[in-house]
Amino acid sequence: MAGITIPATGAGTQAPVVATESNAAGHFQYVKLMDGNVGSLTTISSSNPFPTQILGTQTIIGSVAISGGTWVGSVIAQGDVAHDAADAGNPVKIGGFAVASSYPTNAGSGDRVNAAFDRVGRQLIQPMAPATMRQSRWNAYTGIASGVCVWSAGVNNRIVVTDLTLMAGSATSGIVAVYFARSGAPVNYTVGSGTALFYGEVAPSATTKPGMVKSFTYPEAGDANDAVRISITTAAQVYLIVGGYEIP
Repeated sequence: MAGITIPATGAGTQAPVVATESNAAGHFQYVKLMDGNVGSLTTISSSNPFPTQILGTQTIIGSVAISGGTWVGSVIAQGDVAHDAADAGNPVKIGGFAVASSYPTNAGSGDRVNAAFDRVGRQLIQPMAPATMRQSRWNAYTGIASGVCVWSAGVNNRIVVTDLTLMAGSATSGIVAVYFARSGAPVNYTVGSGTALFYGEVAPSATTKPGMVKSFTYPEAGDANDAVRISITTAAQVYLIVGGYEIP
């Protein structure tokens, strides 16, 4: 059946007609949407969209596109299983920033930031860091050392020490201190000042060379721009390895 027009009762010089579309079930009247303002003859179109309001809780299946307008009110996204209920369905997952060789630039106070993950998706929480960021510094020191720099931090960075190996190599005893030098403080270590990574007397002999290996359960972090330094009170031979990484 084709579309037809049928007469309708109304005022004017001729009877108005009603446009219809037809299918096997019969005729259905066309409805033309107009702007709802009184006296307006503007038709509903892409440039003049029809205002739609969805009330209550609705389930939307498929994709929803918004064009030429904005969402009004609030949209809440949540999973379909409550806390402490039996797991079911596909959980909503969070994304983050993969850290491999360096951390992203520091954000300003109050800014939103990305969560940090290693390259296999394990979330990083300081003072932990990806294995790919591990560094080590080592050297052999001979003679008296007064705050010699072992590891200098990058600009505004903090050094995080995870492990330390120290060994005496001569037969001369002495006090050895490995420590963070506080910013602006004297480089020589003072007991009770700064953070000591190692402080003690090494007393080697011609046949015995004492040493120490320490893995920090909770890695030690210096302040921004602090360096790891070593002090040796006598003309002793000391071998030192410091492992860790830097953070912003």
